[in-house]
Amino acid sequence: MKRRASIRKSSRRHPLWWLVPVTFSLSFVAGGGCAIVIALAQQSSHAESITAEQSENPAVAQVVTPALPALLPNGRPRLFPLPPAQSVWTCEVVVIGGSLGGVAAASHAMKAGATTCLIESAPWLGGQISAQGVSALDESDTLRQTQSFSDSWVGFKRRIEQQRVRLPAWTGLAAERQVADLNSCWVGTLCFLPKAGETAAAALLKESSTHTLGSRWGTATRL
Repeated sequence: MKRRASIRKSSRRHPLWWLVPVTFSLSFVAGGGCAIVIALAQQSSHAESITAEQSENPAVAQVVTPALPALLPNGRPRLFPLPPAQSVWTCEVVVIGGSLGGVAAASHAMKAGATTCLIESAPWLGGQISAQGVSALDESDTLRQTQSFSDSWVGFKRRIEQQRVRLPAWTGLAAERQVADLNSCWVGTLCFLPKAGETAAAALLKESSTHTLGSRWGTATRL
């Protein structure tokens, strides 16, 4: 009598079943990486062929971007897109901004012996005392009463007082006068024309630069 062999399907998974999806994933990643490498190599080869063609055949058309003016219609420097650098300054200390605080920082750095570069985007130095048109020093009553001013600040105010400015004819005064002779306002103890503040700031930097050769500053400039 023949016996029928029965085959039972096992419900248990092979102990290495997990290698199938892992192998597939690794193959996919490796294939993608190879595709990226090949694409980059082709792009590089294409760029080299274009360069070689341009060198062999000068008649190959080239895209030339027209140069934009360095200054905007309002006189401010163009920040985007940046024009090519006209000069490169090398210094130990860089002061960005020629405001009253920036001028003071650059002056002290120069006197300390550091080669200093100051860059101001506006046409004038001085900030509040010149370019902003607020030509009056802002000092608190407490500082005035106690005279708690540094020697450098007192010397800078004296420098402003010594500046000579030209007045319009409608003032009825002499065309050129010293700031100390014109100082009269209710805002502060020292008021003056903006040009006097700008001239005093530039003079301070010029004098301070004698302590360190190579220091430079400029207005209407950009990084």
